[in-house]
Amino acid sequence: MYNGAIQERKRGFMTNFKALLIASLTLGTLSVVNIEARAQEQNGPEQAPILRSDAEVTTRFTGMNDSDSLLILPDGEFLHGEVEISTIDEPEKILEKYNSNTDPKAKTVAEIKRSWKTQPVELLDNVIKENDLLRGAAPAPLSALKTLVGGETYLSNGFSGRGWRYAESYYRPATGTGKFLRWETIKDSGIVGDREDANKTYRTGIGYGYKIYPGHPQSVTGINNTLTYYTYNPIKGSYYSVANY
Repeated sequence: MYNGAIQERKRGFMTNFKALLIASLTLGTLSVVNIEARAQEQNGPEQAPILRSDAEVTTRFTGMNDSDSLLILPDGEFLHGEVEISTIDEPEKILEKYNSNTDPKAKTVAEIKRSWKTQPVELLDNVIKENDLLRGAAPAPLSALKTLVGGETYLSNGFSGRGWRYAESYYRPATGTGKFLRWETIKDSGIVGDREDANKTYRTGIGYGYKIYPGHPQSVTGINNTLTYYTYNPIKGSYYSVANY
């Protein structure tokens, strides 16, 4: 009788313990579910990767043939052909040189278009630096001069920001290839000017130079045949191209 009572109390204890354990596990599961649900509510549903449209990709490489070679430079911009890096004070003293026709890292326009169509914008922004840049609010330094040797096309990064925004470099045609460079602006209007024009614009806030519009390339020259690009309140993602041909 005594042993029976003990066994009965044990069964009762185990039953209560199991019930308590099940309740605890259930509450714990509900807590985890609630935490995950709250996290999903706060973060929103998982977003599908954003891909560039065919029209955007085609526009980005306006005027380029699919077979043209392109080299992504250290600043994230695109070069077709050869460019020499120097300073305005010593333009003939070459500091660096890049050539998309001989560099093993170069790709064809077709290859880059395919990667742009299949890889998410965020990934490309990190790898190629094509994300829109908050361009400088002052003209390029005199230490930044790019000489286009002949037959080159240079595609800039995108622009964003408010007020006057300036390209990061000056450009000039190589000696013996003429005085003019062919400029084109995509998505937004801009101004092409020499060093004096850019400095006047910076000092006064009034745009000096040759105004250019999307779809209307202009051949421009200036002091020492050396020019730069700037724009006011740029449309996000607008950019320019400059060519020597």
